[in-house]
Amino acid sequence: MLGTELFEGACVLALRIWPVDASRVQARRRGLLEQVRSLGTEVLELEQRVLFETLDDQRRAVLGHRLERLRRQRDSIRRILDQPAFRRALESTGLSVTLEGVLRLSRIAFLAVVVGSLAALLAGIATGLPVHLVVGLASTATVAPIAAYLFVASFPESLAHRSERHPWEAPRRP
Repeated sequence: MLGTELFEGACVLALRIWPVDASRVQARRRGLLEQVRSLGTEVLELEQRVLFETLDDQRRAVLGHRLERLRRQRDSIRRILDQPAFRRALESTGLSVTLEGVLRLSRIAFLAVVVGSLAALLAGIATGLPVHLVVGLASTATVAPIAAYLFVASFPESLAHRSERHPWEAPRRP
């Protein structure tokens, strides 16, 4: 499928233009893994306190809320590390891209749209457009970069969702 081949090529090009610093990625990953481990030990200690210590109802409720908050934090960081939706999308679509490539392409799209939006806004101001058009242009210049980032970053998941709904449109790999 032409769109997926273009997307894969654009991700490769984005990584060539803006290479990933592997040491930074590994350091970030190690830091997140350490957070998961430390939260896991906190959760385990708190679970044991709630189960085995004699506590009044109010203290047990407070510890229960803290335990739930810690579990949510731990699970959130795990999801960041595992990226389950992205992995499922790659498996179902057969895209040969990396998370870093997709994120780099998203950042490049964001920056390109920022530059284009600012150029259009400045041109509109310089040519003396009416105020209501300049305001519309300014609001578009504000929203468009964010939308570009989100559209590019979510392409693998949206492609997987489309191929689930319409299997005849699924990308075909030799």
